[in-house]
Amino acid sequence: MRIIFTLPLLFCLAVVTATVAESADWLRFRGTNGEGVCANVQLPRDFKPENTLWKQDLGGIGHSSPVIVGEQVFISASNPKDGSARLLAFDKKSGKAIWSKPVPAGKYELNKLNSFASCTPASDGSRLFYVGGTPKEIFAVGLQASDGKELWKTSLGAFPSRHGISISPIVVTLGNTASPYAKRIVIVDAQNEQGGFIFGIDATSGKILWKTPRRGKVEKSTPYITPVVFQNAGEPMQVIFACRMHGVFALHPINGKELWSLPCLEARTAFSPIVAGEYVVAGSGSGGGGRELVVIKPGSFDGSRKPELVREITKRTPYVPTPIVVDGLLYWWADSGIVGCQDLKSGKEHYLERVGGTYFGSPVCLGGELHILSRDGKLQTLATGSTFTEPTYVDLGEPSSATLATDGDLIFIRTASKLLAVQGVKKP
Repeated sequence: MRIIFTLPLLFCLAVVTATVAESADWLRFRGTNGEGVCANVQLPRDFKPENTLWKQDLGGIGHSSPVIVGEQVFISASNPKDGSARLLAFDKKSGKAIWSKPVPAGKYELNKLNSFASCTPASDGSRLFYVGGTPKEIFAVGLQASDGKELWKTSLGAFPSRHGISISPIVVTLGNTASPYAKRIVIVDAQNEQGGFIFGIDATSGKILWKTPRRGKVEKSTPYITPVVFQNAGEPMQVIFACRMHGVFALHPINGKELWSLPCLEARTAFSPIVAGEYVVAGSGSGGGGRELVVIKPGSFDGSRKPELVREITKRTPYVPTPIVVDGLLYWWADSGIVGCQDLKSGKEHYLERVGGTYFGSPVCLGGELHILSRDGKLQTLATGSTFTEPTYVDLGEPSSATLATDGDLIFIRTASKLLAVQGVKKP
């Protein structure tokens, strides 16, 4: 199931509605609004690396995650020797290579745990949007999904950061999605140690519609999050971000105006905020560990209701892996291999258990089971529910920093240099 958020072009007076399309596309990092949940497909119980539907060598390495559009699956890969990167398209059923196109990249000094292909693209269903480059200059590019033709390329300026580039955009749709006049905006979070900007870019022309400056000039402050959309009942859409300097905050999707902010984060934000009902979950960390995980209630679009800090968790929280909410339970993986489960609304702790491994990828929930890839390439599966059960592991034979993707039928797993497709099992 794919949810498309729509916003009638009444600007500040608009009311957002959510419409459901039949497509099973996975159009951004961790799917629909970053939720990472697909209820109707499961990983086969007997899954082993040799049981894949197909496996493709990517001709390079990277940390980006797959996105799925129609009959194609897309992934980026880079050459660590010269810093070049490519975006690749495969037929999702057969694994046949369809096209491979260069994207903005280049050799520069980056953190040894990063790669030159850490940006997960986003799509509006017919086009792909990618952000890459070097610290001297980054670019957003639009490509035709069917053949990889470059439609536009827009400079977004410098991106000073000691860790390198890992920017994953999202797309919001303004107006009726069935109308040829619907407008789509690509949202790019390019905040950095010198402040930087958040951009709203016209998806058709590549024109910058707005850019919102951010405070910076704080060492180790560059955020690496993918934004999400939040909507209170009867209110317009908000786009939610998180960073050290501003905390959790929301921007107007049409003009980039800040709607509210809640300074509540002490360090760099690397995992992405998530939306679960009336709550937003965010957090920060440093040095390979989480500093805090916060649960908040966002402010209103018109400013009449201020944001509220509901709860702060400081014990064994994640720095890089994005948490997930399933059936009212909040789950998180600390980078160092500790998994936590808590009731999202009440804050009741159900468990905090060591499961081993280290993690940069984020969990997804497929058919009631949680799956996450460890940095040493082990696929971990954990049952959902308030009672902890020992997880199972499958060794994929190669490191991974990526997150799984699915179209509700096939499941895609990215290791450092390969893309695997697994035939999922329909959940009864």
